Amino acid sequence: MRTQQRFALVWLLVLVAIGTGSVYLSHAAGQPAYIFLLPAGLSLLLYATFYLNLDVSAAGVEFQLTPFFRRSYPWHTITSAEAIRYKPLLDFGGWGFRYSFTKKAWAYSISGSWALKLELTSGKSVYIGIKEADADKLAQVIATHKQQP
Repeated sequence: MRTQQRFALVWLLVLVAIGTGSVYLSHAAGQPAYIFLLPAGLSLLLYATFYLNLDVSAAGVEFQLTPFFRRSYPWHTITSAEAIRYKPLLDFGGWGFRYSFTKKAWAYSISGSWALKLELTSGKSVYIGIKEADADKLAQVIATHKQQP
């Protein structure tokens, strides 16, 4: 099963508003517009290229947080896997790739409040963001692959 998580459209609207406000402020201050548009442009570029792909297969769980990194966990390194609802802001301080010292877990998420929670044989936990619509389907796929030898 493959799923992809992207930023919500509201963030694109926020970036457009920041860009418009930056042009207005630069014009009012007599500064070149590119000084203020550079952060908005870099944010827009990140918005366009930042996504999370998750693939659950017979080999295990693999995800890629583009453009940063890719991780894979074979089934023999996973003690449990489940689709859960969590609170990214309270549990991890927000979205993105974060570490929680209280949970002793890494979280990789872009939006929403659903995740695939993996408990690894090393004792670590990993939360990988998923869409709410994929939660039930993912639970069935995990049960199918974990039963296979």
